[in-house]
Amino acid sequence: MSTATEIDKVSIESMSFCPTAEQIARLIAQSIIAEEYRDFLQKGNWWRKKEQPNPKAYAKLLSKLVQLPGEFGLCPDSLNPNDTILAKLGRGEKSGGIGPGGLGDRCLKIINDRNMPLGSTSCGPNGVVTQSEGRMNLFHQNQETTRSLLEDYISFRDKNLNAIFEMFVKKIESSAETMKLDPEKEATLEGKLQPDYRNVKDMFNLVLQNRGNKNLSDCGIGCVSFCQTWLRNNFDVGDAQFSVMSPHFQTRFYVSDDANLKSCGVTPDQIASYVTIINNFNKIMSQDYGIGGGGQAFVNLDDLKNYFSRLRGGGKNKKTKKGKKNRSSKKKRKTNKK
Repeated sequence: MSTATEIDKVSIESMSFCPTAEQIARLIAQSIIAEEYRDFLQKGNWWRKKEQPNPKAYAKLLSKLVQLPGEFGLCPDSLNPNDTILAKLGRGEKSGGIGPGGLGDRCLKIINDRNMPLGSTSCGPNGVVTQSEGRMNLFHQNQETTRSLLEDYISFRDKNLNAIFEMFVKKIESSAETMKLDPEKEATLEGKLQPDYRNVKDMFNLVLQNRGNKNLSDCGIGCVSFCQTWLRNNFDVGDAQFSVMSPHFQTRFYVSDDANLKSCGVTPDQIASYVTIINNFNKIMSQDYGIGGGGQAFVNLDDLKNYFSRLRGGGKNKKTKKGKKNRSSKKKRKTNKK
């Protein structure tokens, strides 16, 4: 039987990738085009009115769910990234947003995702930029501005990692109480998986309670962050893969070492349940975000940071296997209808 470490490694690789140098350049170029379209649409207040022939043809660069009403906050009518639902949730009511606000300070915050972590299509908490000065995505203008936000965010995440993990565990606890995939809907996690999900809740709680002064990595838990752009692996750069048109980052906690995990009191049965839940998570993520849909939809931010670090250090650009595969098996990018 595969270990949780092995299962998580396969899982992360099945839905995330590191873009090549050529893809990074194209993503930055696409971000400039998207900003030009956004500026064009902002200047014509008609962009969501019936008399405009085809405004959505432009707006597909701004959100894959541009057809939804602006009040949903994915692609707001103002076309201002500061007005998205995630930016507002990050700011909180006290700073002109909505809700209690996020974990952190200044413009980088961590907020809980609405849906069940690992039971639905939610990886866990979201990192959000609350005041983006017109910026829609991590990839923006040039390599320097892209790398700067990337390094700032990962530094912020790592500095607050213990608090983010606690937020994640509490969300799993509340999800285990109702087993609802979405707290606002009636659908629940499949019955046969519910005992396993409770075991996963207990597993993460044991790590939280027993780690003492250890780092999470010493307890067998790692963390990786993702984002979506205008690219899905194995396709060309094209329409937006993201729903919310402001910079945001998915957070995925994973098992990095089974032995260290057991040192925190986690049992083999709990690890087996975790493997079952992750296998189910892979299945439900595969079509929309993974290789089942033709290619990984998430950019792996930790791998991207390492890539930029190698460039800055003068090291050779070691292209990943996925990057090599991408050049030889590109498909024409289809319109994202999700």
